[in-house]
Amino acid sequence: MAPMKPPRKPFFDFRLSKFVIGTFVIEKNELEEDKGDCRLRFYLNNSTDPLSKQDAIAITWRSGQTRLVFDIQHVLKITLTQKTGYFVISTDGVAQVEKLDNGTYVTSEEDPTNGQLAQHSNNIECFVDMDNPVTQPKWTRANINEWTNEGSSFRKILEITDVEVVKTLEDVVNSWARTSNIGLQSDRMLFAKVQLCKVDRLFEIITRLIRKESSLGPAVDGLTNLIKDLSEKANVPSSELEKIVAPIVNTIPEYLILRALDAMWKAEERENEAA
Repeated sequence: MAPMKPPRKPFFDFRLSKFVIGTFVIEKNELEEDKGDCRLRFYLNNSTDPLSKQDAIAITWRSGQTRLVFDIQHVLKITLTQKTGYFVISTDGVAQVEKLDNGTYVTSEEDPTNGQLAQHSNNIECFVDMDNPVTQPKWTRANINEWTNEGSSFRKILEITDVEVVKTLEDVVNSWARTSNIGLQSDRMLFAKVQLCKVDRLFEIITRLIRKESSLGPAVDGLTNLIKDLSEKANVPSSELEKIVAPIVNTIPEYLILRALDAMWKAEERENEAA
């Protein structure tokens, strides 16, 4: 039986070090234990699960005793700075205040923000506790894209101010050639330009990361040889195969690619010395 894809998660959390609406501030402080854990939660609707909540965000404090819930139609924009874990949430001011009562949230008429929500609904600030975030801010968009329906408003209203530029394999290789401390930079640059674009070298990056004595070594070698054989039989040009393989290699963590390149360069130097 084919493995089943894991179900979508119904929510994900961020632990907050600080939460601000106007002059209303909840801040992590060991001397104020009554305020307890403060969190920002994204509820994600799943069309295949009739019991899942509608898209919404909730901010809880006093270890979940009090929370503000904003249904997605009342959230105008969510701005995120990933590096610092800084969220700014803009709403139309419509929120549901809930208090925990015997393990169940019940609606409350009390305004725990003392009127600040009505005045500052377009500037709700949430600061993620980066030492213990629960969810890393950089995974926010990926979680939303993975776990929400295609029409989810979350995909439209989330704005990331410091989007990371995704490196290509060529970027990683060029960075290695410039910064590695093994051998001469000029030699590494030439090696990167002439050799590391070849499909055999791309496969070598993968195989060098698999220990030959491990059970994975023969399987990886077999797969790479099979791909080469099939591409030759299908008359796939090397340039086209390189375009296919390079993005796959680029999914390997960068530090591992750099480790493989160092090993390949050491082997190249030994061969040149022996020649």
